[in-house]
Amino acid sequence: DKRLKGMIVKISSLDTGWAKAQDIRDALLEFKKSGKPVLALLEEEAGDNKAYYVASTADRIYLSPGVTTPLTGLMSQVFFLGGVWDKLDIQMDVEKIGEYKTFGDTIAYKEMTPAHREMLNSLLDSINNQFISGLAGARGIEPAAVSELIDQAPVSPGELEAAHLSDGTKYLQDLHEE
Repeated sequence: DKRLKGMIVKISSLDTGWAKAQDIRDALLEFKKSGKPVLALLEEEAGDNKAYYVASTADRIYLSPGVTTPLTGLMSQVFFLGGVWDKLDIQMDVEKIGEYKTFGDTIAYKEMTPAHREMLNSLLDSINNQFISGLAGARGIEPAAVSELIDQAPVSPGELEAAHLSDGTKYLQDLHEE
């Protein structure tokens, strides 16, 4: 649309999975092919890695004043129901076809098996590598610098800017004027 002069992406929070975040990011990258500027404003407090990942496609990334780093690294939570069945006097039997078929583990056991932990770590490592390389590539810095900053989290907006992972702090009105 020739009437559009650019895009402001205001991100409060992304209540979605990584696949949908990647879809949104890809759509923003497609828009950038038009040559029109994309500005991103992160409005939420620390810990929204997906929001920053989507915002990293922008030409300039700003944090709302008072917001701390959106980069805290990845984590996973797994719930196990094994102890519930004992309390209900139910004997749970789960048949496993293979060692890495772990859905039954969450129902029958109280903690991860070594194979479950290996599988989950492999998935997290894959997502983390995509996350870090995507940020580094979008911001033109080395992946090691991104990893180092994540390891220091939480960091101040100034430290994020010094690492070239943001372009400062602004209010939404300032972006409209820009």
